[in-house]
Amino acid sequence: NQAKSEFLSSMSHELRTPMNAILGFSQLMEYDESLTDENKENVDEILKAGYHLLDLINEVLELSKIESGDMNLTLEPVEVSLVVEECLNLIKFLAEKRSIQLNYTELKGAVMLVDRTRLKQIIINLLSNAVKYNRDQGSISISVNKINEDLLRLTVTDTGKGLTEEQLTKIFQPFERLNAKNSTIEGTGIGLTISKQIIEAMNGNISVTSTLGSGSSFCVDLPCSISKETS
Repeated sequence: NQAKSEFLSSMSHELRTPMNAILGFSQLMEYDESLTDENKENVDEILKAGYHLLDLINEVLELSKIESGDMNLTLEPVEVSLVVEECLNLIKFLAEKRSIQLNYTELKGAVMLVDRTRLKQIIINLLSNAVKYNRDQGSISISVNKINEDLLRLTVTDTGKGLTEEQLTKIFQPFERLNAKNSTIEGTGIGLTISKQIIEAMNGNISVTSTLGSGSSFCVDLPCSISKETS
């Protein structure tokens, strides 16, 4: 496993280069006005599949990089509300397309001791999943609470189908797509695996609770930095 991780980690350029060529030439074909409607649909399928495969390559490589110990983290005090608001702005369009309401309960002055880029990556992954696996006209709630003097908890709750006990045991395993199997929901099944490893590398923990038919809640516990407002 270690050899596999090191090999894949070093293969990023070799794997991405041919995919970028496929996507680049497909994009050029997309602007060819002489294409028939059928050919345009075929080009769209190439692009759609290409972007999906590129996402898969990127996430497999990131997972391999984490497993091989090549992940660099810069832990610093980060104001959580600023990062959450950035993530909500990025995910808002996807939620609006399905009439999903976004609710945010902030903890004023909450500061986590984390890598800012990685925290943003984790929150976007959780919010994206909450949209994808939600129902139309559902809702997503995100909140930040103080557990104790050392930990802050960020919770993302959706109103989707929920998960069975068996699915909960597999939720953080790579390539497990659970409710998305045999559906039109896109994804690689690696996002939560990567998020879990990043959270643990930042001295935190992630857990999930779910009620079948009602939805799921993901809780991310991370170290907090000193903040007058939250003390």
